[in-house]
Amino acid sequence: IFSWVYEKLGNKQWDNYGVLAINEQTAYQTPGNSHTSRQGCAELQYAYHSKDTTLKDAAIRKLNWATYMVDNDGKNCYPKDEIWLTDGYGDYIRHYLRAMATFPELSKPENHILSSTDIVAQVEYAPDLRKQLMYYIGDDELSTLQIYYRTFQDRTVERIRMSKKPTKITLDSKPIPESKNLTTNTWRWTPTKSGGVLEINKNGQEVKVF
Repeated sequence: IFSWVYEKLGNKQWDNYGVLAINEQTAYQTPGNSHTSRQGCAELQYAYHSKDTTLKDAAIRKLNWATYMVDNDGKNCYPKDEIWLTDGYGDYIRHYLRAMATFPELSKPENHILSSTDIVAQVEYAPDLRKQLMYYIGDDELSTLQIYYRTFQDRTVERIRMSKKPTKITLDSKPIPESKNLTTNTWRWTPTKSGGVLEINKNGQEVKVF
């Protein structure tokens, strides 16, 4: 399915490492972090939706390879010493966010929203809660609350990486049940080697994860 990309833009310089880097364009054949991470993300999304994981390991290696284009201070520079500002600083990061949302096990087992079908208006993670002047979190909730968030729209689905399974989830202050089918106003937990993935299907705005 990706044969055209491999044929026209594939760069075999790193074959010994099991990585087919992707050149940034056909007119100027140079590999970089943007298109290689874009391709890795696309292959992971294909693997997730098609259930064909043949390309999954190679896709992860592309993502790993692309991290070597970024220095410790955040500046990016390609192997041939080119600096491509828009691709290196704009597109590049989004490919990793989408990749982690597709396969959450690629992210750290820390509490963090990976994706939402709507704009997240506010999110706070324990222990750094009640950052805003208007408190939406009660004093009695501070010791057990793990995540608080609100979305602009009511009908949304969120995918959240967590270090441990929640004990309770409320939507607009009312508890919602756990469900394997993830129907409206329910949540589903999928364990991973470390922590797991929480998915919430809601028709409301304010979510509290305990």
